[in-house]
Amino acid sequence: MAISETSGKGANAPSRLCPGDVQHVSFSGSIMQLRVDGKDYRIDIANESERLRKATQQQLENFEVSPAGYGIHWPDVDEDLPIGGLIGVRHVPPFVTAVP
Repeated sequence: MAISETSGKGANAPSRLCPGDVQHVSFSGSIMQLRVDGKDYRIDIANESERLRKATQQQLENFEVSPAGYGIHWPDVDEDLPIGGLIGVRHVPPFVTAVP
């Protein structure tokens, strides 16, 4: 997965901004510019999804950020990608012990 952090602001910010949520998503060709928790990322989504690789620019730009901010959905191509996976966040299951 090719990810690079960048700086800058974009014009397609969601109307609801909350800490921990996606704050910006825009596209330039197959490069998605994504801002999460104040950090900017550039991700080549052609490497992440066959459906998105084949999508038109108009289809790419028609996306929905999940209400909780954990994923992005593209209804025109029926594709969903988790934000954590795109930016390299690894979730570790909580440590659980058996109760006697």
